[in-house]
Amino acid sequence: MNPTGTARLLPLCAAALLAGCAAGGPYPSLAPRAAEYDAAEGRPPPPCLPGDVAGVTATPTPAPAPAVNAALGRQVAALLAEARAGQSAFAAALPEASASAAKAGEARSENWVAAQQELSRLAAARTRGADALAGLDALAVAGSDTAASAEDEAALTAAIEEAQRLTADQQAELDRIGALLSPL
Repeated sequence: MNPTGTARLLPLCAAALLAGCAAGGPYPSLAPRAAEYDAAEGRPPPPCLPGDVAGVTATPTPAPAPAVNAALGRQVAALLAEARAGQSAFAAALPEASASAAKAGEARSENWVAAQQELSRLAAARTRGADALAGLDALAVAGSDTAASAEDEAALTAAIEEAQRLTADQQAELDRIGALLSPL
């Protein structure tokens, strides 16, 4: 071999030898750590993991169930009470609106105008329940990103369903009475 070839080969061999002899030092291992292992797949840990992964199991530990949120419960109860109060106000205004619509007569007559006013009062009474339903829906949307207890979710769902039923029944009555009034 010529001396120039040996001179080129010598630094390469030295670099390879030095890389293989590097001390372990304070550097971490590049082997997978226990936290990097996905135990949810149900596979046993690979044999290359160090001995400190004995606690890794095939099923992850479930998170503790969230506690009941008393503040949320109070908000749900207050909004549901408001929806029910709106139903009471609606029910109180309903007989007068129905009676006025029944005797409304021709469009633009005095009785027709009075019936339109009663229908407007009835619609205004419906807004309490509709606003309460909107508040309940807002709570559901705000809570969709956080964990809630089963009791909180059940109470909110039941309140929303009741408020939806109340406002749907009210809207049906408004539609029925409005149909009794002759158009302009």
